[in-house]
Order: sequence, then C-alpha cells, then structure tokens
Amino acid sequence: MPTISRSPSMLSKFHLVYTTSTLKRRHSPVASTAKTSAPKWPPGTLAQTLIMTQVVGVEIVHGTEECRRRSLELLEELGFPKEVLPLKDLEEYGRVHSTGFVWMKQKAATEHYFEKAKSLVRYAEEVTGYVEKGRVKRVVGVKSKQAMLWVPVTEMSIGEDPVMPKICFTTLFGVRKTFPITAFTIDEEPAMTEFELVYRM
Repeated sequence: MPTISRSPSMLSKFHLVYTTSTLKRRHSPVASTAKTSAPKWPPGTLAQTLIMTQVVGVEIVHGTEECRRRSLELLEELGFPKEVLPLKDLEEYGRVHSTGFVWMKQKAATEHYFEKAKSLVRYAEEVTGYVEKGRVKRVVGVKSKQAMLWVPVTEMSIGEDPVMPKICFTTLFGVRKTFPITAFTIDEEPAMTEFELVYRM
C-alpha cells in the first residue's frame, strides 16, 4: 500500500488557514446575525440589496407627495418624460446612489393606458430597476399588454437623436418597441388670447 507523505509545514499552513477562517465565521457579528435572526433572502431582493449596501448609505423617503416629487426628479435627471411612470399613491421611494438601484412602492398594483402609444401597461406594487443617464435596466414590476399576454418590460432607454428623441422599451424576450417621446407627455392647453377670454365670459 503506497504511503502518502505529508509535509509538516503544509499541514501547519492548512491548520492555520482553516482555524482562522473558522474563527472569523464563528465570531463575526455579521455571520452570527445571519445565522440567528436574518432570514435567507433570495438573490436580488430589495432586502438583500439593503443589507449589502448599508455601509454606503441608502436614501429612503416615505409619504405620497415626497415620493412623487423624488420620482419625478429622478425621471427628469435621467432624461425621461415624467409621465412614463404614472405610479399612484406612492408609499416609499428608495435609491442606492453607489449602485444605481432604485425602488418605488405604491399601495396597490395599477394599470395605465397610454393613448398616443396605444399601449396598456401594468405596474406592480413594487417597481425596481438600475438607473443611469438615459437608461433604466433590469426593471422588475412593469408589464405591457401584448395581444392576450402580459409581457415583462426589462429595460427602457432614450435614443441619442436630439432632433426627434425616442424612447425604447425592451421586453423579457428581447423584443424592442420604439415610440416618439411625445407619446408619453401630456399636451398642455395653449394659452387663450384676450379675445377668447372675453368670448368665454
């Protein structure tokens, strides 16, 4: 039977590494908390993102008016029309600036029909995504009605043409649909002339 030689130095190194890593796992506050109290969050959930990014800080606001204001400011910052996310009764808005992760919570799922785009869109109670200038990727919580199916929208982006800007939506299956950006804007009524004001009176 062959004899396997073991170098004392190698065994010592292995023992040192194993002991050190084991002690770190056993005595680490994070590891201890995870074993005793923290549930095992599935990958990609909001809770996991907050836990992983708590050291860099997370911006969270509550209240319908404040959440609505922050969401509109975000869309304007990214270059999107303000009506592209017509969420109602927002209860929470959050953003992780270091990663671009954003989430918005509303009281209940809503649907909105964009007349100019001829599209019916459903927004879940929680809508999330990763934002950057002119783009929102890895979107979760937005679906578009295609024929008889609700198809998840995973990304939306703004075209680079400044003359005729367009907005592009990408579905889970890689299908893209492009619309003029005016399809997601509300037309403001033109100011009435003095004659029209007098006539209406």
